[in-house]
Amino acid sequence: MNAVADQNNYSTADKAKLAVAVLIAIAGCVGFALLSDQYGIWLRLLGLTAAFALAVAVVWFSSFGPALRDYLIESQFEMRKVVWPTRKESWQTTWVVFAMIGVIGLLLFIFDSALSYVFLDLIYGGSR
Repeated sequence: MNAVADQNNYSTADKAKLAVAVLIAIAGCVGFALLSDQYGIWLRLLGLTAAFALAVAVVWFSSFGPALRDYLIESQFEMRKVVWPTRKESWQTTWVVFAMIGVIGLLLFIFDSALSYVFLDLIYGGSR
């Protein structure tokens, strides 16, 4: 990413285009849900896809489009710099996470049992 943060001042028309794109996407979702009784799934999916494509086109041809394209290009460039863990490191990390979940679960069980004993048996006289 660039070290310099870009200050983009978008016009009111661009913000309106973004709002229209969001409304088109929402209308596609609502249409997909409301037309379930009248049309088949494939026709509704086609309409939903067309609504999303239209929303993306509206955003792409506003001033947000070039900024989004630059962001995606720079993100792809930064992804090439990432050092990914090996398969062995991934499995080791996964097992450490599972072990910690087990330990924390066991501790929570012990604390819950102890508090249950204290409150129910000692304070309330054993009535459960």
